[in-house]
Amino acid sequence: MAVVSVPGALSDDELRLKCEELMIFAPREGAFLELPAGKAQADVIVKFSRAQGSLAFWIESADAASPLKGPLNVLATVPLEDYALRGIPEGTYTIHAMLWEVAAGAPDAQPRTSEELLGSSSAFRLLRGRTSVSFTVKRFEDFVPKYEWKPVAHWHRLPPGLEIVLDLGGSGDRKARIPQPWQWDARVADEAVPKRVPVMADTTMALLLSLMGFSTNTHEVVWGQDDGKHEQVLEVNWTSTQANLFQYSRQIFVRMKKARINHAV
Repeated sequence: MAVVSVPGALSDDELRLKCEELMIFAPREGAFLELPAGKAQADVIVKFSRAQGSLAFWIESADAASPLKGPLNVLATVPLEDYALRGIPEGTYTIHAMLWEVAAGAPDAQPRTSEELLGSSSAFRLLRGRTSVSFTVKRFEDFVPKYEWKPVAHWHRLPPGLEIVLDLGGSGDRKARIPQPWQWDARVADEAVPKRVPVMADTTMALLLSLMGFSTNTHEVVWGQDDGKHEQVLEVNWTSTQANLFQYSRQIFVRMKKARINHAV
């Protein structure tokens, strides 16, 4: 998979240092987190930076129409292990975190709400500014590639083998396409080793058979379900684009034509 580097982008080490300054290392700002298949909620794993002091954090929905705010979580120390926020439904959220200590005269006091921490007359003192990270929980979708450039959304799952470029303007936008040519490792019935052939957008099934050393008189290209219950012989003049060969390369194979029996009348 070809990826174009973005000049000026932070390295992982630089990003880690920046996140440590901001208390939250994961999820990253603007991240998209995938809903598990068949489930309506996700567990969001939060990684905090190493810091001294008591930690307070909470999560709230960014939906202005129906804002939701979770309870304030108060920990005596910043956890070194991952912290799981469970049962988060699809939507956009913000995690807020801060270090705090008790003001003089109330050694055993603990904040119960974020308002107590942030209030001007608070019995608690913040050790550093509040860190806020926004992210989105979403149902991911398979990216359907074409031979022309298509924009790639953050929630797309990309198949291997695509040509991908990043926006050099720093927006993080991506686009992808099927490279030309790409190499198809064609599965041939009753043969142990697949045949590798180059594929272009307008390559026909007839040409693919020819590149493998076969004839359209003796062999055919077939799409079949993984369970083997349904199959379809592809027309010899169909192109790789018409057959969606890149997308279904694992379900399409080559075999000898079945002998036809002519019954006498």
